[in-house]
Amino acid sequence: MARKFVALQKCESYDPRQVNEAVKSACFEAGFPNVRGKKVLLKPNILSDVSPEQAVTTHPEILRALIAFVRQLGGLPYVGDSPALHLSSFTGKKSGLRTVCEESGAEWIDFSKKTIKISYPSVSASGSSSVKRSFAVTSAVRDCDVIISLPKMKTHQLMYMTGAVKNLFGLIPGLGKSPFHLRHPDRNSFADMLLDLYEITAPVFSLMDGVIAMEGPGPNSGTPKYMGLILASADGIALDLAAAHIMGYNYASIPVIQQAIKRKLLTADGLDQISFVLGTPEEFRDDSFLRISQEARRGLARTALGFIKNRLAKPIPAAKPIFDKEKCIGCGQCAEICPADAIIIQGIEHEVASADYNKCIRCYCCHEICPVDAITIEQGRRR
Repeated sequence: MARKFVALQKCESYDPRQVNEAVKSACFEAGFPNVRGKKVLLKPNILSDVSPEQAVTTHPEILRALIAFVRQLGGLPYVGDSPALHLSSFTGKKSGLRTVCEESGAEWIDFSKKTIKISYPSVSASGSSSVKRSFAVTSAVRDCDVIISLPKMKTHQLMYMTGAVKNLFGLIPGLGKSPFHLRHPDRNSFADMLLDLYEITAPVFSLMDGVIAMEGPGPNSGTPKYMGLILASADGIALDLAAAHIMGYNYASIPVIQQAIKRKLLTADGLDQISFVLGTPEEFRDDSFLRISQEARRGLARTALGFIKNRLAKPIPAAKPIFDKEKCIGCGQCAEICPADAIIIQGIEHEVASADYNKCIRCYCCHEICPVDAITIEQGRRR
């Protein structure tokens, strides 16, 4: 299997001059593709349209620098994303990303305007193929020649971390994402779906904003965490592996990496397969990074008694979302995005959200979307 290259470039702040130099350096060293004469779709992470200081979105200065770099190489930059709940009021301006497009002259694409269907084929042993999975994505996937993913380094309640691969889920506009949570309620199945989307859309490059990351209950309600770096690679899976290691995770515990190894997109010794340029993972790794709690793996050796006990015991339910009735403003966004219709908005004097946990699939979409951080994930239990 061919070696993969990941650039780890130190970048201490979002000062435009410093970001511009760091982005150029990382892109050159990581093998940025030839984009001359091509329409280049730059896909930042806009989970929700909030100020860049909250570390929810890709920082606008990262986007500005990459737009300039693409232009320098003769490419035509286009920018777009669709947040988890794509309301008619969404502009992308609070995050600063839409403003950067207007100032730089890059065309902003509204992903909700037009979609196309793309399919990931499943090939049998005999060589025949059928549709394994299909996606209704923004037509920009077809209209642009190449895609570049611009993720934010963040934790994620369901997938433990979000990166270059998960960022492409935003190519599916708005509530079109919700059914995938219902069809793929467990982490590995969801990761497998994300890899289908990654392989069929085939991004040519990924650049991650890790200057200020997010730790704790990400991807929307965590805390900004200074990491001081930009990551870049022509291989988004390798980039995610590097980011997971730098965040203090055992990269083999990340579902997207696990499934990539099963598909032979990576080897089991993934770090050894990557050539790091400009910096090494150990220079940036921060074991104090507040990560999402993960279920401890059981040892392979179990006694017969232990095996019987585990078979008879009731399964421990996944950590559930908890609704703070004092914080809740009854906006209903959590109910609108819930793929399982498990959330109810009701009340006499003050409407608040509550959940039917028998229906809840623990996808944590409600936690991602809550604008007032009124939803937390139950502590003391691990999924």
